[in-house]
Amino acid sequence: MSAPSDQQDSPSLSPSTIAGGVALLGVLIACLIVLPELRRHVRGDVPPPSDLAEPADGAGAESADPAADAEDVAEEEAPPATAIRPAAITGAKTIAALPLDERSVETMHDRSRTGKCEVLPPGEAVRVTSFQQYLTDRDTRGWDGEPTALSTRRPVLSVGLDMLPGDRSDLPALSRGEILKYLSSRYITIQARVQKDPVTGEIFLHHRPIAAMAPLPTGTLTESMSDELVETLQNYRGVGVFLPEGEEPIAANLRTMVLLNRSERLDPGSAVPRLRFEYLFVHGQPKSNRVDADLDLHAFATSDDRTVLHWLRDDKTPRRVDDCCLVSFIRFTDFSHGGFYPSESQTRYARIDARASFAVDDLAAYSKEQGWGEGAFDRLPALLDAIVAGDVAPSAVGVQSTAGDSTH
Repeated sequence: MSAPSDQQDSPSLSPSTIAGGVALLGVLIACLIVLPELRRHVRGDVPPPSDLAEPADGAGAESADPAADAEDVAEEEAPPATAIRPAAITGAKTIAALPLDERSVETMHDRSRTGKCEVLPPGEAVRVTSFQQYLTDRDTRGWDGEPTALSTRRPVLSVGLDMLPGDRSDLPALSRGEILKYLSSRYITIQARVQKDPVTGEIFLHHRPIAAMAPLPTGTLTESMSDELVETLQNYRGVGVFLPEGEEPIAANLRTMVLLNRSERLDPGSAVPRLRFEYLFVHGQPKSNRVDADLDLHAFATSDDRTVLHWLRDDKTPRRVDDCCLVSFIRFTDFSHGGFYPSESQTRYARIDARASFAVDDLAAYSKEQGWGEGAFDRLPALLDAIVAGDVAPSAVGVQSTAGDSTH
């Protein structure tokens, strides 16, 4: 099994709102939703989606049967039964170390082509509650190393788009209403594949993520995406399920999925955008001691070139763009078709809804104190467990202005 300028009045940000590191989710969708896909919707080319036995009496009394007594003695002297060992998950794609330097993360991303985010076609259920043999179209193709466990998927991150008032007023008068309606009525859901061993019932995570476009506020079926958006979402790549050196690949040890996202960012004073790489971790904790129980999933994302780690708030079904875990504020910089359709955009900043944020240097110091190693992520599952348990103090990072625009 194999196993995201010009001065404008910006919205107020709460302490849980993180504005650093637009590259976090790579300016995930900066204008990706709104360019070719938007043009098709504005023109009306794309139709809306269809929506343990008590002892017997006299036990302990002297037996009149010597043979029976001998059998009882033999049973008492028999060694205890050997505990059943958890089954190893064969074929799981795992990773034991996470680099932080730019060259290494770029190389890791390039080598993770088979971990590209799977994009759901239109008409699929936004949320799935049951475990299935075939979860995506790819599961039916017989790829080597594909999961044979039963699978379901769980949302871990929601992404929306918005515009500042000044940028809204700059939109073409004839298409402004349709453009704003499109932005406010859709979001991207990033989901994790949760797997169940069909024999043992044990739960673990697969390394490859799933994404879909979903309507707001209460849509239940996915919508179509442009080819450009699909290509950008595939920059989210599952590099493996984290398994520390020396640990066995059993289900209980395969519950931390590692994604790496690539994006482009235009730094201040530069005319050429540069590549940015950020991690997204999905960490599962069992809801109970039952081996067939589902997992509570916690999402974490790095920003600022992997120097800050954010513990994201629980994903919920958003009813509006402001409910999303990540909201990217954009402006359109060019229009085509007589100035009617947006063709290029820039990201003003990204707002991240985080429970807490941690400097990676502080996490490295904490990990060293625990004897886990020199690096912040040497024992990633244990670190994330400690964060969720409240054992790690948040750092004085998080509320800051985003530097630069991302251009598309």
